Amino acid sequence: MAKFLLTAVFCSTDRFGSRFIQDNIATATPDEKAMVFVEIIPHVAELVIDAFANYVVQKAIEVGDLDQKIRIAEELDGNIIMCIDDQNANHVVQKCIECMPQEHVLFIYQNIYGHVVELSAHQYGCRVIQRVLEYCNHPSIQKNILSEIMEQIYWLAKDQYGNYVVQHLLQHGARPLRSAIIKTFAGRVVGMSRGKCSSNVIEKCLIHGDYEEKQLIINEVFSSGGEPDALTVMVGDPFANYVVQKVMETCDDWQRQMILRRLKTYLGELSSNAYGRHIVAPLMKLIQTGGKRTSVRSQLIDSCGKLETRPRQLAVTEQTKFRPLSHLLVPVRQARNIGHDAEVLEPD
Repeated sequence: MAKFLLTAVFCSTDRFGSRFIQDNIATATPDEKAMVFVEIIPHVAELVIDAFANYVVQKAIEVGDLDQKIRIAEELDGNIIMCIDDQNANHVVQKCIECMPQEHVLFIYQNIYGHVVELSAHQYGCRVIQRVLEYCNHPSIQKNILSEIMEQIYWLAKDQYGNYVVQHLLQHGARPLRSAIIKTFAGRVVGMSRGKCSSNVIEKCLIHGDYEEKQLIINEVFSSGGEPDALTVMVGDPFANYVVQKVMETCDDWQRQMILRRLKTYLGELSSNAYGRHIVAPLMKLIQTGGKRTSVRSQLIDSCGKLETRPRQLAVTEQTKFRPLSHLLVPVRQARNIGHDAEVLEPD
């Protein structure tokens, strides 16, 4: 094994060699691990962009001692944006954030300052931003990053990649932050519900918001803005109908009765609509039960045979293809001081 590990750089770029090193480095002796690190550290910048070798670097970050982890991370310093832009290297950046004390990855945060929104709307950058939000608990760093996100939270909610960052905040963020996000969407619920990406965000608001915040969204769905009203339009929409389904799961009994009254006159029209049919079956169940409160999820399953769910990974043909981050590979502007107390911007 020792002889094999001495060729770690060469073997890492091979499918089977990469797997062998990953399987054995965790149980290797300290001397054997040291041999691997001595060989791969000078080549980290090349290995992280390789389809197979990047997994070896990730595993080394997991099992190495702190000094070894620091030496690997140092090899990435100055190339963070390029690594985030790479389909393989971005996973190594994520692993550094997950496995290393944050005081040793400050250079990652300093490199993304000023570019948080752009990275959040990037195919790979959105993953890195989520890891930062998940693992970094430094108050000033969090404030700096959240401040940039909140400035463009509405735009990110509609973006094909940025919406995942917004969903992450709604699911894992502190309650004041969730409230600030949901209030930003007030008055825009119907339009966002009809968006391929933003409809997922509105569903997350209904799942993770408190009672008052849910009512803010539900009341907007019930608002009447002419004929047909918002609810009827949403029921027949390819994306908003899923929001209506979520409303039916989270609303009060009297609100469910209001849905029943609003849509009874449109049952025939909805039955002929490919998306409206998702709502007709549970509505018929409500009519049969007199609108009594039962599990709406059970109604959907009992009436339709299975709960209608939207594919999570939809082709976003109308979105502009994501730009590479190569335009950011210029000297990054002077990073803000880590101790700078940037306030999270509250929505108007």
